[in-house]
Amino acid sequence: LFRSEVYAGDVNATTATIGTLNVTNCTGCGGNSTTGLLNYQTNTATLAGNASDKTIYSYSLPGGKMAAGTGVHCYLKAQRVAGTGAITYKWTFGGTTVGYAAVTSSSVGISSDMEVYNNPGSTAAQIMNLNELHTGNTISAGGLYNNAAAVNTANAVAISVTFNAASTEQIKGATFKCMAEE
Repeated sequence: LFRSEVYAGDVNATTATIGTLNVTNCTGCGGNSTTGLLNYQTNTATLAGNASDKTIYSYSLPGGKMAAGTGVHCYLKAQRVAGTGAITYKWTFGGTTVGYAAVTSSSVGISSDMEVYNNPGSTAAQIMNLNELHTGNTISAGGLYNNAAAVNTANAVAISVTFNAASTEQIKGATFKCMAEE
């Protein structure tokens, strides 16, 4: 009869020793490369367009939070308060900005999300994806995938979502959150 047994002394340790094998800083063993909520923000004031990029939400990702091969996924929920004209929505990760083509919709609900992942083995080269932009029950703009970014995530990184519209257009942020992903 064969019986295997597993013993755990400190399940939160970042170094595991099995016999003579010593593993340090493994994925999922703690440190900076964890999953979970990084930032959450609630309602904003009503924001009127001014024909330039106007920030709906912003967040400063702490330096070292994105290890090589890991990423962040950020979500926007907003409402259109007034107007029916064209609006351009953009996401920024450090010095890289990716935006949807201008959309015209009188729908109230707005939903968008952006994900950025450090390339395997790098903390200074990423792929940035914008998923579909939803206004109401419609996909108003398709996804924008495989956008290259070159941001050093060892340093703090500014993440923001903006809109650009005429002064007749008004947006109110409902929620914004960023999640760490391995």
